[in-house]
Formats: sequence, C-alpha cells, structure tokens
Amino acid sequence: MKRNLSQQIELELRAAVNRGGQPPFRLTLLALAEHYEVSIQPVRIAVDQLLKEQWLLRNTQGRLIMNPDKKGALAGASPSAKARAKPDIGARLEEIIIQRSLKGEDVFLREEETAEQMGVGRTIVRAELTRMHGRGLVEHVPRRGWRVGGYSESRMLEYLEIRETLELKALELAQEHLEDKVLERLLKRNSPDAKGKPRIDDSLHAYLIKRSGNRFIMGFFDQHGAYHAALLNYASLAGSFLAEMSEQHRDILQALLDRDFAKARRNLRRHIRSQRPNVAHLLKLAGVEAKA
Repeated sequence: MKRNLSQQIELELRAAVNRGGQPPFRLTLLALAEHYEVSIQPVRIAVDQLLKEQWLLRNTQGRLIMNPDKKGALAGASPSAKARAKPDIGARLEEIIIQRSLKGEDVFLREEETAEQMGVGRTIVRAELTRMHGRGLVEHVPRRGWRVGGYSESRMLEYLEIRETLELKALELAQEHLEDKVLERLLKRNSPDAKGKPRIDDSLHAYLIKRSGNRFIMGFFDQHGAYHAALLNYASLAGSFLAEMSEQHRDILQALLDRDFAKARRNLRRHIRSQRPNVAHLLKLAGVEAKA
C-alpha cells in the first residue's frame, strides 16, 4: 500500500526516536518541512500523531524532543508495530552507500533508480541524499548523480591517526564542561540490557567534541567524521566488536565520572586504536586482502 507524505514522515521519525541519539535535523515543524522538502501540513499531521503516541514530547519551553523512554521500544514490539517502522529510509540508504563504497571505486547513485529500488518517492530519497551530502557521505555531481567515494585502507588509517589527536584534545578542552547527568545517561545506554545483551551508544564522541568548544575540531569531524564513523560502525556491527566497544565506552565514561582524566585519556586512546582491526574487517567485507 502506498503511503502518503505524512505517514512516511511519521515512520521515519518513529524510527529515529527508536534509534536514539541526536536526530539529523532540528525538531521544529519548519526544519522538518525543509528536511523533507514538503509543506508544513504533512509534517504537522505526523508530529501530532507521534505526540499522541508519546514518541515525541514537548519540554517545559514547548519545544519538541524525542522521548528517551522509546529508544529501542520497537525491539520487543509486535510484528505490526515493527512493520510500521520498517521504512527507515536513512538507515537503508546509508547501508547502500557503505556497500557501494566498499567496492573501492567511485560509483554514482541516481535518485530515480534508488527510489525505485527502495520503494519510496524520489523526493524522500533526494532529501536523505542531501542530508548525507551535508554529513560528507556523498557528493553531488550535476548531471551525473550522487558520488559515493571508494573506501581505501590508507584513507581510514590516516583518519584514525588524526581522529586520535583531535579527540584527545577535545577531551582536554571539555574537562571543565562535562555534565554528570549526561555521562550517567550515556553510561546506561552502553550497559547491557536486562537480558545481558550488549548495547552501544557512540554519542559519547560527539558530546566530547561539542563540549570542547573548539570550532576547528568540530569542523574536522563535521566534514570527515560521518563517513568514517559509518564505515567503522558497519564493520563493528557486522563483526564481533560490539561488546568490546561498549565496554570501552563504559571505561571512558566511568573515568570521566570519577574525574580521573588521565585514565579517561588512556581509555579513549585505547578505544580509538582498537578500531584498527575494524579496518581489516572492512577489507574482508569488501573482498580485499589486508596489507601486512
């Protein structure tokens, strides 16, 4: 059954709340309308329904916020609820981009073909690709489409080296601006669930970078972070690194809560350097032999 715009927007917003973390757009009617390239009306209808179901809430200032209690709510939902959230266009499109990138050569996505492949409207695909262009995942080339850059081992290793230097500096600058309530929330989100299943929330890194207040550090990660983080997360989730990464996050967060910044620095460095095996795993996924 073909869905109208408000239903499609509602599905994608519900999926974003379910994932948790920060949404890739501001939660205002105008910002959402601009993001989806639609009028205010379908956005208002979708938001009203999500407020009714408490996927979205209003804070004391009347601003829209995601309901943190709904994060992961679909994991144990009924089949019908899962079906309603299935069209997570952003996640599906990001996976397509990563898989194309792993081929190691420049390829182009065309809006019409991609929309047909995903079973959604071209407007939705264009909006998502525009958002991913802003995150550095794709490049728009007039009359050719959206360019997906090829993955390379050397590029990823160079990124990890610079990431380590800048993120450690961000930690140093952020020390006086950390909030215990945020750190405790992140610690909880990186702790196993009631059944002992590992959970991971990597927004710790974005939090440290933001709290550093350094526009040059933030600029580097705004330009280069999303693409490389998406690839590394893809490798982590496809392999057996999830529990290890989650534990490393907890070690960093506990040290920050204890205000043991020397230990937090050591743990953060160890965590970033542990991403190197993921590079080899990505090469394996791409069918490429890792270099000795």
